[in-house]
Amino acid sequence: MARGLRRAQRLKIDKVIRARLDDEFLAELTANLWIVDCQTCGRALGPRRPALVIAECAGVAEATLHHAGCQDSRWEAVEQLPRFAGSPSWRSGGFAVPGTGALVFLVNPTCEAALLAATGTGWRLGSLDVFLRAGMRTGSLDPLPMPSGFTAVLGQGTLTVSYEAGGAPLARWWIPSDDGGLVDRTRTVVLGLTTAVDVTTGTTMAVLRSLVERRQAAVAVVGVGDADSPS
Repeated sequence: MARGLRRAQRLKIDKVIRARLDDEFLAELTANLWIVDCQTCGRALGPRRPALVIAECAGVAEATLHHAGCQDSRWEAVEQLPRFAGSPSWRSGGFAVPGTGALVFLVNPTCEAALLAATGTGWRLGSLDVFLRAGMRTGSLDPLPMPSGFTAVLGQGTLTVSYEAGGAPLARWWIPSDDGGLVDRTRTVVLGLTTAVDVTTGTTMAVLRSLVERRQAAVAVVGVGDADSPS
């Protein structure tokens, strides 16, 4: 997961999408999409401009990136689209906060996909909604919640965070951890989820705070257990 991300600034976007999304929101959407793998075939997108496809159903839509040869850019009802073979990639990064004893684990959970929610007057990004409903926080870092459903384990130099709901595993992310001693002391990690920046490099506490205050990141504290014992 060490590779940097390429932001999806230049896409093939059809006229229906441009008509339904105003320029400001379309710019925000593309800034939260990252070029990794085609969501049709699952192979790397490569250097050519990917096609933006939006599937809508009952006030919710999903925007995804595809090879232009796999899909034409379009906005369709979800039942009119083929079943895509790809699944969104994720990327992770992290940093220790000097002088605080805090270890921050950042994740982009959906690189090539973004959820959209209807507002009555247009659309807004909704990729973090499921995590906010699970108890994560945005808007402020104080106080940080510690919601159930999130667990973390540290073992063999890797920190792994899992999320489940209703007993069903929904996500699992990991990062090589050079800060095991820090985790050992605090037994917690600050989890941050965002699609707005390249989480693999250059992030700091100031960047995370800014993202949270702009509601572009969700945060929580997760207790850390050992890999060979319950967390």
